Amino acid sequence: MNTTRQSTGPASAPPSFLERHLVAFTILAILQGCAICIWAPSAETFLEGLRFGQTNIPIAVGLIVMMYPSLAKIRFEEIGSLVPHLSGLRWTLLQHWLLGPLLMTLLATLFLRNEPEYAVGLILIGLARGLGGISVWTKLAEGDQQYANSIVTLNALFQLILYPLLAWFFVSMLPPLIGMGTAAFDAEIYQYYGAVAIYLGIPLAIAVGVRLLLVKWRGREWYEASFVPCIAPLRPAAILFTSVVIFSLKTDELLAMPLQLLQVGAPLAIYFCVMFLWSFFSETKRGASYSRTSTIAISSASSNIELAVAMAVTLFGIDSAQAFATVAGPLVEIPAMVGCVSAAWYFQRRYFSAPEGIHRLPAETVVTGSSRWKRPLSSTSSTP
Repeated sequence: MNTTRQSTGPASAPPSFLERHLVAFTILAILQGCAICIWAPSAETFLEGLRFGQTNIPIAVGLIVMMYPSLAKIRFEEIGSLVPHLSGLRWTLLQHWLLGPLLMTLLATLFLRNEPEYAVGLILIGLARGLGGISVWTKLAEGDQQYANSIVTLNALFQLILYPLLAWFFVSMLPPLIGMGTAAFDAEIYQYYGAVAIYLGIPLAIAVGVRLLLVKWRGREWYEASFVPCIAPLRPAAILFTSVVIFSLKTDELLAMPLQLLQVGAPLAIYFCVMFLWSFFSETKRGASYSRTSTIAISSASSNIELAVAMAVTLFGIDSAQAFATVAGPLVEIPAMVGCVSAAWYFQRRYFSAPEGIHRLPAETVVTGSSRWKRPLSSTSSTP
């Protein structure tokens, strides 16, 4: 596959200390939230009271701030330049917006047919394609950051338009057709668009406005070299803050329903594993380099769970089974994505030769860029 390396964001800096150890810090944040719920019930009551309708204000703020740093990297003025290269991104987009939702819907139906509310939570996760997480995990896997920025750009635009429509179809229209009932899925399409407008539209509008203002004032070089790295810690900080708040409100439920947690976690783990492995080896077969292959595989497995949580909380409330399923998502996603990064490193050593562009598979060698397969010339050419 000979696709472009069109830049839609600034060159990536090395992962920060917080990003490199995000899993450990997230686990600590989850434990802190659990501790608040168990040993500081007055604090839990205070956080529970910070609501506007069904929306918890601290969670809403955390989710919006979480989105902003990733969107701030997008070169919105260059989005039009991606159009001629959409054919090169076609297979990647199909994996994101067709294979992913269908696979998650299949797994949710198989594992949770008798628990349709939990199934809805999983479907919302499967429909929410990755944004900020793609950049973080791609950095750790030493993937193609510019290609990741292109994927993030397109996913952000598609989510504004497609996510509410797909969520309405998969959650409100499809479940009755496959025998999963209708009572829990009665929501109008405008409610889906409203949730996306708040949790994705607001940070996207801020990102566009701030970029236009600062680039005009200080120039693009300063914006990308100084401002973007300066706000980068906001995302991991918001992840930790939101984890503390969510688990301070949901720990009683999570501890009281370990079986339900396992029911939700099993299909999620299978989903992340299948999406990563399928994408990685399909791209390897197509002749992509390691950096491109790892980026596509990680982006295909990644989900915008923040948006799924926001959608579930907005439509069904923080105390709903749908919200429970989405809140449980990070408990599976974070270790699963760490596993994907580790697997990418292993596959790089196992299947790719020292020059970045050449694959080494047990039965054949792939020449990057030309998508041509060559039989090994000697026994050494097919061994890692």
